[in-house]
Amino acid sequence: MNMMHIYQMLKANIANLEGVRDDFFMESSLESEQAILRNIKVFGKIPSFEKHVDRLRETITSPNFFPSDVLGNLDGLILKVTYAIDLFEQSGFVASDPIGFRIKMPPTSNFQEFAEDIEKLSTIFQQCSFLNVAGEQIELRKTESGSIWLVFGVVAVAATATCVVLMNFAKFVDKCVAIRSHKATYEQQRENLRSLKISNDLLETNAEMHKKVIAALYNSLANELDQTASHEEKQRTIGMMKKFVVLLDKGMEVIPTLTAPIEVKNLFPTPNDNILGFDVMKQLPGADQKDAI
Repeated sequence: MNMMHIYQMLKANIANLEGVRDDFFMESSLESEQAILRNIKVFGKIPSFEKHVDRLRETITSPNFFPSDVLGNLDGLILKVTYAIDLFEQSGFVASDPIGFRIKMPPTSNFQEFAEDIEKLSTIFQQCSFLNVAGEQIELRKTESGSIWLVFGVVAVAATATCVVLMNFAKFVDKCVAIRSHKATYEQQRENLRSLKISNDLLETNAEMHKKVIAALYNSLANELDQTASHEEKQRTIGMMKKFVVLLDKGMEVIPTLTAPIEVKNLFPTPNDNILGFDVMKQLPGADQKDAI
């Protein structure tokens, strides 16, 4: 976890914490107590807040707690979070964030493997036509601690230019995550089929069908990314998407920077996205064909 992650977690959850505090102050009930427990979980993931969260959890789950004790601990946590957010913002840490995106490289202790992953990422930036727009450029701005995070800014020659490259990259990431999610769902369901002792013939038939569906997805998504591209460019895009999916499988993460336009942030996938869910059971012989993909 790096510093920007911590800031984003604090900023995104402080309002909810204040809300459940007000609800508990108005009425101490089982519902308001459970709401507090749900909303303090995220803060417990941050090392410097862990002890405070544990103390609050112990207080609220004790058999004979006093509401005033809960409020005291909760107010202390809110104050600590508020101070931390103010420190981030007043230090210029947030304002210096470029308009762009962050990439967490796949974890590895092998330098050669790390260099190969960087090379894959560089190739993707260079070979995808929709990431090479006249007047805009992707630049590496800085690296951050907490694993290896690379921060990229998208620079436009004209001050009024829109971030076409950034929007295209967000769409590209979203579609790669969709394919990865689809593949992961298939693998899980394939294991479920094996546990049911489905015949090898059916498993192989299902595997062939899966390959065709994935190929169709790659083609469809490549067309969506660049409708004016030539057949050769689309095939190149598919190749780059496959490289990117491999990096995602290895643990790469991509998030927009804090200063990225809201319309761009909305295009990036959320960590729990499970797009294009796929039910293998519907593809087995005897399934209703109207339900099949």
